[in-house]
Amino acid sequence: MKVILLFLFFIGTCFGQKAVQKKKPTQKKAFEIKGSLQANIQLYGANGIASRRTPFTWYLSGSPTVRLLGYSMPFNFSVSEQHRSYSQPFNRYGVSPSYKWIKLHAGYRNIRFSDFTLGGANFLGGGFELNPGKLRLGAVYGRFNKAINEDLGGANTPYKYLRPSFLRNGLGVKIGFGSNSNFMDFSFFRAQDMPYSIAKPTLRSGVNPMENHVLGIKSRLKLTKKLGFDFEVAGSVLTRNLYLKDLNFTDPRLNSALKYVAINETTGLYKAIKGGLNQNFKFGNLRIDYQRIDPNYQSLGSYYFQTDVEQISISQNVNHKKWQVGGSLGKTRNNLNKTQKQTSIRTVGALSLGYKPLKNLSITSSYSNFGVSQGRGISDFFNDSLAVSIINSNLSAGMNLQFGTAKRKQNASLNFNLQNTNDQNIFTQQFANASSQMMSALYNINISKLMINSSFSFSNIKTYNLKIKSFAPNFGGTYSLKNYRFSINHSNQFRLSDGLSDGFLSNSNFAINRQLKKQSIGLNGSYLFNKHLSRVNNTNLRNFSEYRSTISYGLRF
Repeated sequence: MKVILLFLFFIGTCFGQKAVQKKKPTQKKAFEIKGSLQANIQLYGANGIASRRTPFTWYLSGSPTVRLLGYSMPFNFSVSEQHRSYSQPFNRYGVSPSYKWIKLHAGYRNIRFSDFTLGGANFLGGGFELNPGKLRLGAVYGRFNKAINEDLGGANTPYKYLRPSFLRNGLGVKIGFGSNSNFMDFSFFRAQDMPYSIAKPTLRSGVNPMENHVLGIKSRLKLTKKLGFDFEVAGSVLTRNLYLKDLNFTDPRLNSALKYVAINETTGLYKAIKGGLNQNFKFGNLRIDYQRIDPNYQSLGSYYFQTDVEQISISQNVNHKKWQVGGSLGKTRNNLNKTQKQTSIRTVGALSLGYKPLKNLSITSSYSNFGVSQGRGISDFFNDSLAVSIINSNLSAGMNLQFGTAKRKQNASLNFNLQNTNDQNIFTQQFANASSQMMSALYNINISKLMINSSFSFSNIKTYNLKIKSFAPNFGGTYSLKNYRFSINHSNQFRLSDGLSDGFLSNSNFAINRQLKKQSIGLNGSYLFNKHLSRVNNTNLRNFSEYRSTISYGLRF
């Protein structure tokens, strides 16, 4: 209680002086800095379990923008006490100033030319993007990975093992023509690891220096006023181990290519394509999408791809007066190169309905059906007991009602959700079948500066060896007074396992915030307590509690 009183006194003195209003200039300033600054201090403690975070944490971030003679130069930075592998605070700085059709990049940046080439990977370097008229140009160069030596468990790292990383430099180029809604871009990305930037890693790491060349085309075409087509295609040449010697070719023209591209027994050529056709109508739209990505496709300019996949889908949406109808149907398969023992096929169907009979009443419902099956691949070691054929269905419905007066607004909602997993393999269905039923009810009332909320949820989950039920009442409120905002919430969850009580979970939190024109300060805290009554493998589960608190300060300038 003393801490809260001291906090209220502190924020009262911080904002006690009245800000002087300055008259805005009629002309734009030649030099101007605008942005925001955010500082946080977090405290944490736990009893009964190992701490899930450090007891004390601080974090400082900002996003200032400098405007000079019409040029815009946005900066961003973040600093915290969190240790990294190279034993220094986590600091990153970057800027992308722009003027009319010119945009420059410097520092830590992430640029996206296309999903399959340079697709948002962070790098330290520089570049530009130029869009004079219909011309679309861009180029970036920088360090995409920092050199980090392998650490098998030294004293300088808090981890038992530190995975190595080669110094990786990359270059991305884009040349295109058109506008944002109707264009064609050609992009190229090249990245290479420096094999001698670190000591050669052990076999345990599984890390080898790589080299990558990716060429891609991305386009969005407006065929008619209501018909549009977009596609993206790319080819990636990836060498996964530069330690191996290049191959020798009988054709001297291929040997000359080794000056620019490393080719050895780990080199592969991979392709990726995706596209869509969209038709707009008076009351909705229809879209068809297709995607195919080769197994092991990779670009070192992007972080993640879902590979070895071919997918086609069709979707439609219709909006007409009080009704909204949407639906989709799709099919996906893998094992595109026929090298795996099984081929998995997935089918997805979904339907959604929305109805608004009154201005303050809305009703929604949706149904989805997701099926997975497996067929033979290259091997004959496939029998009915190993086959997979599972259908997951989901049905949900909800209703929302708003009522009351202007001074006493009220809102009530009711939602249901049913899920079912049906294994059609008679050998495994007793272990895979599962179902769940969930229901939630919510009621809010807003009276002047006070808002009170309450809710209740129920869930019933059944698996082949366990039945779990939970009941969760929640309540809370928020009160606003001038520049202050006070809120408090409390939730409980009571559990039943196979018909017997399994304890409960209790969570309480509060928040105090003060907001002025350009400054804000806040204090919030939470306390969680979990009590177990059941036993697992004849072992009592440990009860535990956690508390968290945060002091935050924000400044807009």
